[in-house]
Amino acid sequence: MLSSFPALPQWIALSDAEKDIVLARVSDELSLPQPFALSRDGYVAPRVVVDYAEPVGKIAFRLIPAHTVPVGLSDNNLAAIHRISDEPPISVEEMTPLIRMDVAAFLVAELPLSVAAARVLIDQAHDERAEFPAYLDDASAQAAVQRLGATLPSEAQWECAAKAGADPLFPFGNALLPESALERWMRYDLGDATSALNAFGVGGFFFAEWCGDMFATSHATDAERLPGTRTIKGGGAYFWPWQDEEWVWCLSSMRMPSSDLDSGVAVCRPVIAP
Repeated sequence: MLSSFPALPQWIALSDAEKDIVLARVSDELSLPQPFALSRDGYVAPRVVVDYAEPVGKIAFRLIPAHTVPVGLSDNNLAAIHRISDEPPISVEEMTPLIRMDVAAFLVAELPLSVAAARVLIDQAHDERAEFPAYLDDASAQAAVQRLGATLPSEAQWECAAKAGADPLFPFGNALLPESALERWMRYDLGDATSALNAFGVGGFFFAEWCGDMFATSHATDAERLPGTRTIKGGGAYFWPWQDEEWVWCLSSMRMPSSDLDSGVAVCRPVIAP
């Protein structure tokens, strides 16, 4: 169980020695489907490496502490967008109103599943390069994560991982980076150790990614939900290198219905909520 793990503000306030004591206790309490190693490094969220054994091998997760997450587009986000572009090609209504959700502690994979992993888990992948993220249809994405004892992230969990305890416009901050820095976020090679991660130690946000919930036309409580249509998050790397204002697909709050996918496939990221 992760219910005894400190919430994010309390976790951050602990000394390194106190954090190590907490991790030792959680290691004794945590129930995962396979052997795992729980450790601290330079990122806020502790690293959990789950050993699924051959042929899947080890998959790295991050333990995200419980905290309140701003889901959607905030006024500060919108002001930052208009500092970049007067007329950004976005549907503000789909990303508002901003809602604040209490998200319980969970484990999220550092990166989406690779082609190599998909070949092992479900004998299917739409790309030939083993180290690339696997583009899968809805049913295949769900089957792949379920084989790992995991689920697809909810939209709130996805934004929780992307925003890393704050409310940034992008997972990499509140402004666009120089092209050389952006390139580190857009890399399709999941095995490249120089690719960028956020403060939680999570990366690979920009390939167009399945979420577990059905797409709602806004964040309003009475918003229409589109049957059989899941929420897709991210997508900036799909258009890289950008020719126009494709940067909007890097917004932490950017979302689209899966019915808008030209190919019907997206990548998937396992989430475990013991």
